[in-house]
Formats: sequence, structure tokens, C-alpha cells
Amino acid sequence: MNPDQVFCQFLLFSGLSPESGENWKPLCDAATARISAAMRTDADPNDPRLVLAAAGEAYCQYHLMRAGDGAQSFKVGDISVSESSGVSFADELRAMRDELYANAAGLLDCSFAGLWKVDG
Repeated sequence: MNPDQVFCQFLLFSGLSPESGENWKPLCDAATARISAAMRTDADPNDPRLVLAAAGEAYCQYHLMRAGDGAQSFKVGDISVSESSGVSFADELRAMRDELYANAAGLLDCSFAGLWKVDG
């Protein structure tokens, strides 16, 4: 998978300029590595679904690091206003990321997933 394609897609998702996004390139590289490690051996590494999944993962992580808990509030004098829609932006981001992963599911090898009993 081409990390530059993932980075370009991340920039489109985030609305960042290439210069501003450069600080977040390691996040894109990590997402690219994560998706590459999970790819099936017969998957085309240039499939756009894989690029979108990696960029979606990076975008989700980017916003989670910057966004907080999804509630927004401000206070002016004695007046306080807060907003929380019940569904946080973080939840919406995760849903978007999960949808991108679902679209690429046929290209990913999930045989590493499993359940283990932990004593303790």
C-alpha cells in the first residue's frame, strides 16, 4: 500500500493543508502499517478500499487526539451554554472508520483475532 496515497486521503478527510498535515504523517504511516499487516496475501495492496480504511483509521485517531469527549461548552459571565447531542463526534468517527473497514473486509485477514481465557 502506498503511504503517500493514504496521506493524501487523510488530508482530504481532515481538510488540512499538506504543510499542516505533515505533522500528522507518522499517524498515517502507523495506520498504513496496521492495515498492511492485516492484508490478505492475495489482496491487491493498491485497492482503494485499503487506502480508505487506512486513511479513515488515521483520521479517527487524529480527531480523537484533538477532540476531547464530544461535548462543547462555553461561558460568558453568568451565562453558560453547553451542547451534547447524545451521539458524540467520537462515536460518529468510529462508525465512519468501522464502515471503511467493513468495505475492505474481504481484503483483510482476520485470522489473528481470537478469544483467550485470562486467569486472574
